[in-house]
Amino acid sequence: MSATLAPTVIEHDTREAWLETRRTGIGGSDAAAILGYSKYRSPLELYCDKIGLTESSAAETEHQEWGHRLEEPIARKYAEVSGRTITDLGDYTIHRSGEYPWMLATVDRLIEPKNLSPMGVLEIKTGAGWKYDDWAFEPPLGYQMQLQHNLIVTGHEWGAFAALFGGHQFLTYEVRLNVKFADLLIKEEQAFMQRVINRDPPPVDASESSARGLKALYPRPSGETVNLPGVAADWGDEIEECKGRLKEITEKKRELENLLKESIGEATFGLLPSGIRYSYKLQTTPEHVVPETSFRVLRRHNK
Repeated sequence: MSATLAPTVIEHDTREAWLETRRTGIGGSDAAAILGYSKYRSPLELYCDKIGLTESSAAETEHQEWGHRLEEPIARKYAEVSGRTITDLGDYTIHRSGEYPWMLATVDRLIEPKNLSPMGVLEIKTGAGWKYDDWAFEPPLGYQMQLQHNLIVTGHEWGAFAALFGGHQFLTYEVRLNVKFADLLIKEEQAFMQRVINRDPPPVDASESSARGLKALYPRPSGETVNLPGVAADWGDEIEECKGRLKEITEKKRELENLLKESIGEATFGLLPSGIRYSYKLQTTPEHVVPETSFRVLRRHNK
């Protein structure tokens, strides 16, 4: 698979304008959700976002802010270790595929050609120190899907990840366009976009994200009565069964926690022969959230 039409480059002055354009198509960060590989977003909630039922906040979260602040030093580190020149197109620049106009990409940096090597796409990531292990052999699948999407849009055949963990562990990976996967991704994203056009919601799944999507789809009751499918009787029976098991499990958990709390008593920590430690510390809630209260919290600390 190779793109025959160059992408359109759209520059925005504000995050708000950038978010509005993103809503008109599918971006790299949407790919994992569409394929069902996102931990954070279901196809249903993404669908609700694309049809305008949810609001995309123009304000960055603290995690997004620090990821953005660290982009430039990470990019410089990549240029240093790779010996390549990189180009920053700006925070709010979007590529729209010439081949598939509903495919959009916001790339962190472009990697300039060097010798016989063509131009590539650089994805910059940050994470907590413990996430370093998730990248031990290759970048996580969701991020690879994002990069493959962005390669399709830009028409480039390769890209790289530059990632920083815990503020001091740096690594980089190079990835080539996977033609077979690209064909699959295009088909799945096109089918999803057709759902958006037809106002045909994707099926629900077990995630909290799907629950948020349903809340956005059906915010108020109409007062009508609908006939449920026959299988809904089984769903209802299973819900009641789950409630009973959940109550039993909750009570057992509370009993075991009470046994640990009793064993720790007035102490702050309890230590097992295996080296696992429990803490039973005092925690205070801030007064601006609720009236200030203090209570002890039991936590497990592995070796």
